[in-house]
Amino acid sequence: MAAKKQIKKQQVVEKKQKRKRFKI
Repeated sequence: MAAKKQIKKQQVVEKKQKRKRFKI
């Protein structure tokens, strides 16, 4: 279960990074 939570967290971080890249 913990692993699933970590994966979700990573996905959110990746999404944020992608948005930042698009903004730049």
